[in-house]
Amino acid sequence: MLDTASNHLDIDDKCLSSVQSDIQIDYLEMEEVEDWMEQQRSQNQKFADRKNKSFFYKDDNGNYVSRAWMQEDVYSLYKNWQEQFAMMNERRVLLYQMNVSN
Repeated sequence: MLDTASNHLDIDDKCLSSVQSDIQIDYLEMEEVEDWMEQQRSQNQKFADRKNKSFFYKDDNGNYVSRAWMQEDVYSLYKNWQEQFAMMNERRVLLYQMNVSN
């Protein structure tokens, strides 16, 4: 449960008991995330260049519809990834600073 006053998250042990202990969580280094973003941007650019019809969106009725990739899709996705990456990096730096100060 999140205590909004202190911005503290308490984990209920009962919730964790259902998690399998043999699951291995894979973590990526920041450089690996950057590499992935560049690879995906490159692949998406190829889709846009070829007018590949593998871009899906939801229409007004909630149905998924495919259409050709557009240059704006490539820019928009990449921009969103960069923003998310920047937020992850800020959190990483803050956590590091908190650990160093303790």
